[in-house]
Amino acid sequence: MSDPTTSGAGSNNPELSAFGNPDDFASQYDRNWVAMASALFSESYFSETGHHHPTGVQSFWKENCEAPAVKRSAVPTALWRLDPLVYGEEDLFSHDVPVHNYAPLRAFGSLRQLRDLASGGDGKDFSEDYTNAAGAGQFVEDREARAANSLHALYRDHLCNPTFKYSINDAFGNPPIGGNDADPTQFIRDASTAKLPRWDMQVPNGMLGASGIRRPHHEGCGLGIESGGCDTTLAPSYYDTSLWSWAYITSSQRACAFRTNTRTPAHRLPLDSRLAACARAATPTWRRAGTGCSTSRPSP
Repeated sequence: MSDPTTSGAGSNNPELSAFGNPDDFASQYDRNWVAMASALFSESYFSETGHHHPTGVQSFWKENCEAPAVKRSAVPTALWRLDPLVYGEEDLFSHDVPVHNYAPLRAFGSLRQLRDLASGGDGKDFSEDYTNAAGAGQFVEDREARAANSLHALYRDHLCNPTFKYSINDAFGNPPIGGNDADPTQFIRDASTAKLPRWDMQVPNGMLGASGIRRPHHEGCGLGIESGGCDTTLAPSYYDTSLWSWAYITSSQRACAFRTNTRTPAHRLPLDSRLAACARAATPTWRRAGTGCSTSRPSP
């Protein structure tokens, strides 16, 4: 997604692109590789089964990139005791590839979409994004969840919301150890054959490493809220609070043309200091006493 030779900014964007498009690109929509992959899979699935698989940028990334690292099957006990790296955060070639190096995908779209305060870039005013122009049955979840997944929502609902404690670890730390199971002490269980009436293999959840991206973790109530004064069942997850998540920027405008070698970068949410400076002028945040959040301009 960060290859400048395969990216392109749609002509529907009213603001000038920071980078020139490839000679063979003349689309009215920003080139979004994940949207294309989702649409192609849906068409292929329909051709093979007669059923339509829902299209979605964030759901496709979650199902194909995030979930395989978190939802793992059990193996015989003797195997994982002999080789603990059957699980964990290394690939076949002993490369360190923790899931938080590529997931979760928090937001996507043009830079002006990510900077939009009202909806996070939803609607006809952002026609450079194909997911906004697609048919009624396509990319539905992306449109419905865009405002809730926006960067503004993250600042409003978590960074500057005093209901729950928000620590440096919440902002920049790794996900909790284990998978997404609400009880981290649970085991990964499975049956070795289909005929068994119950599981006969179990693996400690913690062997997955720091993979609990979507598991709520309660660390206490926020400043000025009495102990027990916050609903622990509504505790946020790494996905909800982390500034170390990812944003897929499909196009940037000239005012922020600072990455001369990258047209569609996949950024951590803090982005980099210069992109943060570009976004800063358009992103509000909220102040509660002692939170360090400004009522006028943000500090991404």
